Amino acid sequence: MPTTVEIAPMVELLVQGWAAVDELCSGLDDAAYATPTCLPGWTVQDMRSRSGPQVLERFREVTARRGAALAAMDQADFDAPSWTPVGADETYGRFMRIRHYDTFLHEHDVRAALELPDRPDAAALRSALAETSPALGYIVGRKAALPDGSRVRLALTGPVEVEYLVEVDGRAALVEQLSGPADVALTMPAMTFLRLTGGRVDGTERRSLDVDAEGDEALAQQLVTNMTYTI
Repeated sequence: MPTTVEIAPMVELLVQGWAAVDELCSGLDDAAYATPTCLPGWTVQDMRSRSGPQVLERFREVTARRGAALAAMDQADFDAPSWTPVGADETYGRFMRIRHYDTFLHEHDVRAALELPDRPDAAALRSALAETSPALGYIVGRKAALPDGSRVRLALTGPVEVEYLVEVDGRAALVEQLSGPADVALTMPAMTFLRLTGGRVDGTERRSLDVDAEGDEALAQQLVTNMTYTI
């Protein structure tokens, strides 16, 4: 079923995200622009035929145009059918929520590369999680291949505190209540979850990622190691 995304808060998140990237990159020197990110082969700069300041100026031009275009839209435009990276039977609003997810993760790729703190924006985190959390059934059942009957509790902390419950009963799915005690209970910052699912960090290094686990240790490591999900 196509996803309805409210236009005003989504446009605000996109504009705020672009402004955050602008502020983050303003004043960087050549060495900072050349810093490798967690994405193999990609630096902070990466629009390689241009200098860092030229990339930033181009970014400002493009996002200013996009901001003006979005400001001219109404809810009907956001509800209109649109192709998206997750399928053709979706809305333009969903496409923009995915674009925000991409921007938010890339902003934090740069922050991590430059050893800067995360941006603790609860609304931005909730929007990004809305693109990732629906895949938890697939992650638990297919990527991590937890056995039938497994029950998982995932608690996220930080600016956004939320709990997800997944149960494998033939197939894995998000549930409102587990049928019994969790076999695996993970607790981690919401930003760590986004980095794990976005393939930004190595899940085999669980103990260095501020991920706490209770229950079956082997299943916990199996899950954390296989959380990458690409939209």
